[in-house]
Amino acid sequence: MSILNLVWCLALFIGLVFGLGLPPVASLSLRADEKLCAGAALALGLIYLFAFTVYWLLLPLGAFWLLPLAAVIAFVLRRRACLNVLRDSRAQSLLGAYLIAAGWCLGFLALIRTYSGWGGGIVGDWIEHYLRTQFFLFHWPKDFRFIHLYSLPARPPLANLVTGVFLALTNCNFAHYQVFTTLASSLVFLPALLFVFWMTSSERAAGLFLFLFMVNPLVLHNSTYPWTKLVTAFFVLSGVYFFVRSREEDRGGLAVGAFACLAAALLAHYSAGPYLLGLTAAWFWWRRREWRTRRFWKETAACALAGGLLVSTWLAWAIAVYGAKATFLSNTAVTYMQAPTLTAALLEKGANVFTTVIPHPFRHLFDRYLVSDSLFFFVRDYAFVLYQLNLPMAMGSAGGMLTCWLLWRQWRQAAPPAAGLPRTFWAFFVILVVVIGISVNGGPDRLGLAHICLQPLIILGLAFLAARVGETSRLLLGVLLVGSLVDFSLGIALHFYAEHLDFPASLWAQDQGATLSKIYDPSLAFNVFGKNLMHYAFLGDGPISPRLVLALLACLAALTLIRLQRSLQSIPAA
Repeated sequence: MSILNLVWCLALFIGLVFGLGLPPVASLSLRADEKLCAGAALALGLIYLFAFTVYWLLLPLGAFWLLPLAAVIAFVLRRRACLNVLRDSRAQSLLGAYLIAAGWCLGFLALIRTYSGWGGGIVGDWIEHYLRTQFFLFHWPKDFRFIHLYSLPARPPLANLVTGVFLALTNCNFAHYQVFTTLASSLVFLPALLFVFWMTSSERAAGLFLFLFMVNPLVLHNSTYPWTKLVTAFFVLSGVYFFVRSREEDRGGLAVGAFACLAAALLAHYSAGPYLLGLTAAWFWWRRREWRTRRFWKETAACALAGGLLVSTWLAWAIAVYGAKATFLSNTAVTYMQAPTLTAALLEKGANVFTTVIPHPFRHLFDRYLVSDSLFFFVRDYAFVLYQLNLPMAMGSAGGMLTCWLLWRQWRQAAPPAAGLPRTFWAFFVILVVVIGISVNGGPDRLGLAHICLQPLIILGLAFLAARVGETSRLLLGVLLVGSLVDFSLGIALHFYAEHLDFPASLWAQDQGATLSKIYDPSLAFNVFGKNLMHYAFLGDGPISPRLVLALLACLAALTLIRLQRSLQSIPAA
């Protein structure tokens, strides 16, 4: 893929997502930046519904060109309202920051030649989700087993169908799949920045959040690894944001949109379940005094109908084709469950919570898993497990500690938060999501499970950190910035250098990957085998020069530092 082709993919994605989603929401009583986020969520939902309809009706791939046509027509018909949104300064700030973040993610994607990373399941998923996209595009047999393990109902299809539309409009090769998956994943930046704007009146915090987003290892890894976690996080954070705004302004329509977003998140990955459960419980508990009113049940029915209808588009079809057992019991949360009794299951879940919250250096277990003879890969994998699988460290070496301190500081303040919801809501929501989000894992895990269900919560923590650290002192900001540089060095620079290394098929063929596993790690050996077996060419294997990529990344870093400079000027010295 050439650099011009990459730019065309970016333009097509931006044009279709915002061209299709912005016109219907342009006249809603929302802020301009909120309309951009709501429009993106609506667009992905519409693309999913259209793609699934094309699959159901066995229509040719050329039918997908109706979507760009519809986007152009809708934008032209609603051009005045759409242009008013795009002229808004906050919307421009949001869109400009998103383009920098998306370009940053694409730049690191262009460096990857082989996926690796010990722990966190960084094996096979990238093949499985690409095959799932092809399944819908080319109508493969219903009994196809993905990577010889999973049936179709084991994973929900929204992200695969959405990505498939963009492949049908461009090219169906793996490099294009990587690009469009990364672009869809980077949309999580939109609702996260909305939370920053919501938490603070200073728009300068946006520069700090953009910086934290770009140097966070978990965010950058999951935006360049082609699975569905961050697409899910985009819908989850959008749903939580509009839920909070609905309670602030007492607007039932926003609540309907919030639960529709959470339903879409569930269709992207079942890890959204704890968030849906948490907000549903909050909906009933904090409105318990309204249970006897007609309005409450009318709004509740509207929320349930919006979410239920969207989810039923997948579940009804899957049950009709595969049966209820395969639809509900084929997910790894069920198939990987090993505990024979309830007591054993509770002990297993408790242990998983412990390993996810306590970093592995304090548990002396990492050496039992690492088999690499390479010091470089040992350090990379040691850091990778910290940043990907541990909840506090996922927000950064300094970010996790500062977030906990700022949360405790705000909790002790007598004044209620700006949320319009009681502090007990956030305590209940966070604890429930953490406990259930870890517990839904189907088996024991001694390294940690932050990467499964907790990514939306981690990104929300980064937003909170960006909004609140500016209200303290430059000393804390300095600690955060130094920690971020450490995170970038250990969690990003080492990791992407390792993934930039090229391992030809001959290295696997010598001894079926035994040497690769011993010198580096088993995940790398498996991924080298998968890449060569499937004859996939990565974006990093293409003609784009790594030096050009690094130069573009340097330019984006410079733009981010300019934005960050404004944040430094607004923070008190002590």
